[in-house]
Amino acid sequence: MSRPTARMAAVQTDFRPQATYWITIAGLVLITPFAVYQATIGRGVLSALGLGILLCLIGNAWHCRRIGRVGLLAVVTQMPLLIVFVLIATHRLHEIGVLWCFPVILAIYCMVPERWAIGGNLLLLALQFPIVWQVLEPAVAVRACTTLATVSLFTAILVRVISRQQRALHQALITDHLTGCLNRVTLEGTLEAALGHAAQTGQPATLFALDIDRFKRINDEAGHAAGDEVLRRVAQVLLEQCRPGERVFRTGGEEFLCVLGRIDERAIGERIGAWYEAIAAARPLPDREVTVSVGVAVLRPGETADEWTGRADAALYEAKDGGRDRFALAA
Repeated sequence: MSRPTARMAAVQTDFRPQATYWITIAGLVLITPFAVYQATIGRGVLSALGLGILLCLIGNAWHCRRIGRVGLLAVVTQMPLLIVFVLIATHRLHEIGVLWCFPVILAIYCMVPERWAIGGNLLLLALQFPIVWQVLEPAVAVRACTTLATVSLFTAILVRVISRQQRALHQALITDHLTGCLNRVTLEGTLEAALGHAAQTGQPATLFALDIDRFKRINDEAGHAAGDEVLRRVAQVLLEQCRPGERVFRTGGEEFLCVLGRIDERAIGERIGAWYEAIAAARPLPDREVTVSVGVAVLRPGETADEWTGRADAALYEAKDGGRDRFALAA
């Protein structure tokens, strides 16, 4: 089996790490002059807060780049510092401080996990509104509070829509549209994760390579629509019997790969027997029997992903050469 490319395997499911990176660049451009200016006119607190925000932005951007996702670091450092900065800026600078609230709202939603971002913005508004009423004329304060609440609400809606769309696109990218199984995009990552888990726990995973017998004949004699139905029914059986933590991939035309946890030899036979019974009961084709061949490989210590999948493939070919409708354990 060929590996998916590294670019395709590294699928990003959250826009926030990238947003944190670009907000950090924008912050360096916009906040640095502000902090320097505040220092020159004797407003040391605002200058120190601005520099603190810059340091937190840089630290969070580095953290996101290292772990590939946003974490609680932004919640406990970046978000409180931004809130304090806006409150003090509003108290000291009045209208100018209120203006800083708008980019802060956007930054919190784009850099902090959604649940925490909503809570943080509600806290910001709850603390900000009384200060706005103290430093602005009533008519202006009403407009300012209304605008801040509206921007916060619209930003929350926008971020929710973006997150849902991104999850949907990610799911479409990693899923085979015909069968609903995973495709090869995340296969390499799944295998590497199984290798890492086995190295840490000493509990090897098991790989099942499955192939629908005489599938080409089904397509030639019954038509491609019938072949697609066979693929869907077989995949449905595999997915329905999939347990938590197990993964089912469609790796080729009629080929599937199942990554299971630790399982003994008797349980291997029971699992495959259950597949055979369910496929027969599903009757993918009303006028002919549909069978599958399976190759099984239990992960060996120190084995690579390519070696592991290679042994599963070899066992599958052994099962097919032995007459099909059977399974073989890898040597």
